[in-house]
Amino acid sequence: MRDIKLTSLEEQLEIHEREAKQLRKYVRERRNFLRKLREFNELINSIQHDVDPEAFATEHGLNLDTVLAWHKKAVQKRDAVALERRNREIRRLANSGMTNKELGFRFRLHPNSVGRILNRAQRELTPRKLPIVPYWKYRLGLED
Repeated sequence: MRDIKLTSLEEQLEIHEREAKQLRKYVRERRNFLRKLREFNELINSIQHDVDPEAFATEHGLNLDTVLAWHKKAVQKRDAVALERRNREIRRLANSGMTNKELGFRFRLHPNSVGRILNRAQRELTPRKLPIVPYWKYRLGLED
């Protein structure tokens, strides 16, 4: 009886050791994957908007289409930052008292475009109002 329990425990030990070995292998693979992912992200973030995509692709042994997509994202990010900086400057100058026409002349924009920029900023800053109860809900007594 004791021998049966002992062999059963030994079998369980072997099973657990195999599982532990598999888990160690999984952890090792996961660490390698995360390291490669970090390196890949650093490579993606290193691409600048003013870099030559073809030269970058050949230098790092990458697909040209992939590098072109990264380059496009870098250019879009640069443009978005520049646009936000310009809009912030427009808001600051409008708060100081400049008119839409003066701002439009200064930034080479139509005065209506300046007005849209200022209205969008105002909408983002003002809190949303609660929705108005529709008339039929009020009439039927369904509004809370």
